Amino acid sequence: MKLRLRLQRHDAVAMDSIPLYLAVGAGVTGADLLIYNALAKPPFGWGRLRAHCMATLCSMALGFTLHFAVVFRPDELLLGERLLRYVGTVMISDYVVQTLIIHFLSQRWTVPALAFGRLGQAGSSQLFSEEFCARNIVKLCAVVAGMTVNYVSFKYFVYG
Repeated sequence: MKLRLRLQRHDAVAMDSIPLYLAVGAGVTGADLLIYNALAKPPFGWGRLRAHCMATLCSMALGFTLHFAVVFRPDELLLGERLLRYVGTVMISDYVVQTLIIHFLSQRWTVPALAFGRLGQAGSSQLFSEEFCARNIVKLCAVVAGMTVNYVSFKYFVYG
C-alpha cells in the first residue's frame, strides 16, 4: 500500500517537474553568468579561466541544491551519493553529450547549422554574421540535448 502511494505522489510531482526544471536551469545559468562576469572584471579582475571555474563551482552547488529542494524533492536525503551522481551526470552531459553534438553538427552534418545560420542572418537584418548564427544554433542544439540528458538523469538516477 505504501509503495502505491509513493508512486502516485511521484507521478503527481512529475507533471510539475519540467517547468520547474527549466526555471531552475535558467536561474542557475543566469547566476553562473553573473558570477563569471563579476569575477572577470574589476575589482576582482580574475582571469577568464579562474572566473569560469569559480562560477561553475558556485552554479553547480546552487543547481544541486535547487534541483534537490525544489524540482525533484526526493524522499531520502543521501546527500553524498546524490552529489557524486549529480557531478558525474553534469560532467557527462557537458563534456561528452554536448561536445559530440557540437562536433557532429559542426564537422559531419553541417547543413542544418548553415541553413539556420543563413535564416538567422536574414532575419536579423545583417546584425549578426552567418557564422555567428550557425555557431549559436549548434550551441543551442547541444544545450537542449544536454538539458534533456540532465533531466532524465536527475529524475531517475540522481534524485529518483
